[in-house]
Amino acid sequence: MESAKERCERMLAEHSKTLPRVFGDPLRQEIGKPDSRLADESHGHIAASTLGYLQELAARVQQCCGDENETLERKREACQLLINIASDAAADIHLLVRKFPEPFRAIAENRSNFPCLFPAHPEDIRKLASFILDDLELGKLHPLKLRSPLKTFSKKTPINELLLHYIKRIHAEAAVLLSMRIGDPFGFGSSPKEEVER
Repeated sequence: MESAKERCERMLAEHSKTLPRVFGDPLRQEIGKPDSRLADESHGHIAASTLGYLQELAARVQQCCGDENETLERKREACQLLINIASDAAADIHLLVRKFPEPFRAIAENRSNFPCLFPAHPEDIRKLASFILDDLELGKLHPLKLRSPLKTFSKKTPINELLLHYIKRIHAEAAVLLSMRIGDPFGFGSSPKEEVER
């Protein structure tokens, strides 16, 4: 019987051709300990690398699904990889939220969405809604008044659609600046934050 480490090394050897992979177990059941080989890497650098690979995977899935010469099976396999990564990430967040609710609640209160494993069973959906809205208090402090059913920010009015468009543009610009800070910590990264970042 092969161990989790042997299984991981075998799968990575089968699917990795150009870039060396450090870790990862597709059949892992719980959050493990940080890998000692990455001890010198900051949280920000790991997040930036993960974001880059995720965006690359999404771009390749889009390319594969848009290719008329690809078979339906290959398109499904490409989509399955992206779903697996997203599901693992949401499961890890769920485990961490249950263990350390306070820092996640501070984030959720100011957000309009939150990554989660969406259940198929109707009773589980009610539990999820209660957990997200009552326990995490998703959107409670959001400036667009997301929680009140009578005063909820409407996405359908033309002026609000325009506002949402510019909010997305601001988020995209802030993400680019954050990426530059992570990539150049002693140059741009050490300069004061710009207004759009705050």
